[in-house]
Formats: sequence, C-alpha cells, structure tokens
Amino acid sequence: METCQAMCRVMNELHIGIDGGKDSLSMAAKVKLTNGHEVVKSPGTLVISAYAHVPDIRLKVTPELKIDNCKLILIPLSGNERYRVGASALAQVFGQVGDESPDLDRPELLRDCFNLVQLYIKSGICTAGHDISDGGLITCLLEMAFATNCGIEVNIISKTNTNIELLFAEECGVIIEIQESFLSRVLTDFKTIGIEPQVIGNGLESQDLIVININNQTVLKVNKTFLQSIIL
Repeated sequence: METCQAMCRVMNELHIGIDGGKDSLSMAAKVKLTNGHEVVKSPGTLVISAYAHVPDIRLKVTPELKIDNCKLILIPLSGNERYRVGASALAQVFGQVGDESPDLDRPELLRDCFNLVQLYIKSGICTAGHDISDGGLITCLLEMAFATNCGIEVNIISKTNTNIELLFAEECGVIIEIQESFLSRVLTDFKTIGIEPQVIGNGLESQDLIVININNQTVLKVNKTFLQSIIL
C-alpha cells in the first residue's frame, strides 16, 4: 500500500499519469501436492506502464558508446548524495533485504533532467545514454561496454559513500556520453537545475579492458570478454 501511495505522490508532483499497470499485492495460487495443497503467495509487486512526450521519435540514443572525443557523465537523480543498497540485486545475492532502499527524494530533478537531455539529444551533444537501475552503477557501465564491444575506464569521486554503495546502490540516475567540446556547457546546465553531475571517464575503443577507479584507487581491472563469459 505504501508503494502505491508513494507512486501516486510522485506522479502528482511530476504532473504525469499512467495508462496501465498490474499489481500483485494480494495474489495467491493453490499448488497441488502429492499429500494435499499448498497456497503460494506472490511477493508484493507493482508494475506500471508510463509514457513521455518527445518531439521526434527518430532522435534517440542507445547505450552504444561513440567514444571518439566523448566523455561519460554520471547524473545522480535521487536528490541527495546517499547511495542506499537496501532491496538491491546485491542484497538479494546475499539473501538480505537491507535497512534502507533507494528513493526519489526530489522528483523534480528527474523531470528537469529528462527535459535537458532531450535537448542534448536533439542537438547531437548527447551521443549515448543508459539508466542506472537493477544492479546499480557498475551494471550500467558494463551494459554500455557490452553493447559497444569496447572497454571503459572511469574514476568516481565520493567522500561520503563506500565502494559497495557507489557501485551497487540502485538509486535513480543516468550515465550519458557527451561530446567533449560541449562538456563545460553541459556541466553548467545541470548545476543550474540543481543537479551535481560528475565527469567519470570514457569508453576505450578497440580495447578489452574494464577499469573502475574510486577516489583515484583501482577497485576493478578485468578483461571485458571474461566478464561477458560469466554473465551472459
């Protein structure tokens, strides 16, 4: 119930609506067993379908990096500098739930970011992009590398969060690739709307290396093809 209420509150703040969805807040199924029946209850979930107006559907970007003269920018949208790992894929792997899950503390940042990125896509400034969702930041970066069949080298700066939080928290955010010549303008534009972007690195053309640094310290350096072999 709290999930539904939170969703309605965010939609009101963003002035958006949904035209479809499905909940399983109380669904159960009876399973026949050799010695009788068992009732299996569905986990509480809520799935919605939402749409957003864009000026031209032909103007779009994908996670595939263009690399040449481009930089990757991390855009956090939760509204604070916290990286909460509760209810994350990482927590699930360890059979845990966690203490606090990600939240959209300032929904207007999502709206303003969307509008700004649409302008960058239209003008060709933004050349690629991907959302941070299941699996967190590290999954987002790897999916971009896999889609492009290239390497990636990034350095993420944070004074308040642990490496685990930075890489695996599923806080709302995106990573976009920007033409380097427009970098200063893009950073200023985001700060104007209350978002603190961070230039984190770039793709590595014709290289098979994933390098992830946090606060200038390497935490992961591995061949992309090795990761693909154990993930895909």
